[in-house]
Amino acid sequence: MQQNNGRLEAIVKQNERDRISKDLHDNLGQSFSIITLKSELAAKLIEKDPQRARQQLEDIIKTSREDLNLVRKIVANMNEKSIASAMIDEEKNLSIADIRQISINEQISNVWPKDVQHVLASIIKEATTNVIRYSKANSMKFTFEQDEDNYLLEIIDDGIGLKKDCKQQTFGMTGMENRLIDIEGHLEVISKYGVNLKITIPRKD
Repeated sequence: MQQNNGRLEAIVKQNERDRISKDLHDNLGQSFSIITLKSELAAKLIEKDPQRARQQLEDIIKTSREDLNLVRKIVANMNEKSIASAMIDEEKNLSIADIRQISINEQISNVWPKDVQHVLASIIKEATTNVIRYSKANSMKFTFEQDEDNYLLEIIDDGIGLKKDCKQQTFGMTGMENRLIDIEGHLEVISKYGVNLKITIPRKD
């Protein structure tokens, strides 16, 4: 299983590199060609027709700004983590702590929107960190569901539950809630036998 996870992680990384390479080639490659041509034209026109040369330079400025925004967008997308990659990473962390990860119906989340995946990936990481540090659990179960109105994730561990005097755990829950605010999500926390996190995120057109 560890070997397969390693292979899957390598495939995911390669696919991401291929996507970024294609984005750069398709968008920036053409744009840089245009900038080069306009720069050469402006150099030829600078003395003969200053007005046209100025127009070419303004076009270069505009194109350069658009390219900068595109690069920032690509970098932002690189920093967005998917649910699948988060589950792979946290399964490794849980196995080191001798805690079993159970995932139910995870495949439906593969097509969830990027912003939803990014927020849930962060929550999965935070929840796993709390379980490893404080729960003394043997297993951690993730159940993915969806209906006509919502994306749903339930995270359950079989540990000792929340401690009232554990501020770090409370801060962790607050961090999850703050992440969910941006996508109008809701977090319900139940602590009786272990901890049960119920996350609801409204679906949008």
